[in-house]
Amino acid sequence: LRRSGDSRVSYLTLDEALQKDLVDVTEVSEGGSVPNLKVSNKAEDLLFLMAGEQLKGAKQDRVLNVDIMVGSGRETAIPVSCAEAVRWRYSPQKFMSAQSLSHSLLRAKMSKDVKESYERRGSPTSNQGEVWEEVSRKLHRMASVSPSAALNQVYEDYGAKLKKLTEELKPPAGSSG
Repeated sequence: LRRSGDSRVSYLTLDEALQKDLVDVTEVSEGGSVPNLKVSNKAEDLLFLMAGEQLKGAKQDRVLNVDIMVGSGRETAIPVSCAEAVRWRYSPQKFMSAQSLSHSLLRAKMSKDVKESYERRGSPTSNQGEVWEEVSRKLHRMASVSPSAALNQVYEDYGAKLKKLTEELKPPAGSSG
């Protein structure tokens, strides 16, 4: 992406805000709710959450369903999908960044389902059964074994290889995104 001029919206990414302890991502309640999490933005800047970002922890790992900007000092519920089928217990209490996006096929399926759900019911929800099916397919395809059927296991197993590939990527001069 390229743009002319210096018009910038000041915001933090989820990873930046988590590293600086400027955001809390938790279950919506002690009992939790698979399709929703609570985000508290403690920063003075907007917080940008990108569809497909993975979060680890709390009762189950989740993937963000949609792009969201959270205002400074605001607390809001955000729509998510579960990317870990078996576990439903705290480990740890708050979410942390998995420092990855879910893979493109899962993001495409979720995006289609979320769009259709929003148009029909006004709610940006995915088809959770299809998400778990795709996570299972990806784990099998990548020969990753996870007792809790967690998508993040693939990223942990292939972390060194992915890091090497991303270090080789260089953005073009003058690009802004």
